[in-house]
Amino acid sequence: EYNPENVLLLLAIVTIFVSLLSNLFRYLGSWTVENMRTRTLQRMRNEMFSKVVDMHVGFFSDQRKGDIISKITSDVGVVQFCITNTLQVSFREPFLIIGYIVMMVAISWELAIFSVLFLPVVALLIGSIVKKLRHPARTNQQRMGEMVSTLDESLSGIKVIKSYNATEYIKQKYYAISADLARLTLSMARRQQLASPMSEFLGITAVGVILVFGGSLVTKGSLDPGGFIAFVAIFSQITRPVRTFIDQFANINQGIAAGERIFSIIDTTPEIRFGHTVMRVIHTPGHTPGGVVIACGDRLFSGDTMFAGSCGRVDLPGGSPAEMQRSLALVADLPLPDETTVYPGHESFTTLGQERRSNPYLMGEVF
Repeated sequence: EYNPENVLLLLAIVTIFVSLLSNLFRYLGSWTVENMRTRTLQRMRNEMFSKVVDMHVGFFSDQRKGDIISKITSDVGVVQFCITNTLQVSFREPFLIIGYIVMMVAISWELAIFSVLFLPVVALLIGSIVKKLRHPARTNQQRMGEMVSTLDESLSGIKVIKSYNATEYIKQKYYAISADLARLTLSMARRQQLASPMSEFLGITAVGVILVFGGSLVTKGSLDPGGFIAFVAIFSQITRPVRTFIDQFANINQGIAAGERIFSIIDTTPEIRFGHTVMRVIHTPGHTPGGVVIACGDRLFSGDTMFAGSCGRVDLPGGSPAEMQRSLALVADLPLPDETTVYPGHESFTTLGQERRSNPYLMGEVF
């Protein structure tokens, strides 16, 4: 009926074509993830640098330069790595787990329910380990900032250090921070590395229990021997995506700790102090790239960003409707009471509550 040579040729062509598609999509997937990782890192660092440069001078009196550098370089990299890896695992592993569970249910729903019960047990045990990682991870990032600060201060003032013969003191200070950082890193590694072996051990233990329970079903005639072997094979495969998911979950606390340090800068509002008076400066581009509004007590000076019932022009050089929309949304969400008096750059004053209720630009109805 069929020519063996044609069948072999067709088989070879199909194999080559499937391999081509597999590697092509793997390359495209890796390139997409890498592009997303690089662009995310770029945007985060740009935002951090812009925020730091816009800070008032007093901010730098309370912060060490090396710690700020560590937040922009090291902490941003940790957060970006955790975000992209978590997204990659979240979009792939759950579908594999669901697919394997569906196949196990199709073979034997009784055995499938019995098998899936081990997943919450693993989650609880691993969760108890991972929960203890957050504090060491936060301290680890702080020690990294201290080490960068010490390095920066030592190199910047190396002439002074040598003139006062303080090189040994600086060395011991750096060694102490480095030793503490190494201790914290090893402490975190011990807990992180424990997650994967524990999940694998629990998985093998579950396979042993399934062999006993499934074997009893086979002897009773409730399950086909071939189906039981297929079930065990599928269950052994489900441990891989579960282990990958757990490994990423164990690493996410480093991202959380680094994110807290990053938001300590991003969430800081630039302030201008005159004695006991504090004026908060909020960047609101749209009318011009450098537009700002100033909040001072129960007053808000909105400049050309917002008027009574309207907003500033966006058709001038440097103006942007999209940025104006974001700036107005930021003004509307400011943690200020409705009674706050708004002083625009032109025309009469108004209140923030009145603009929140009736200004179509502030309500997002125009843009």
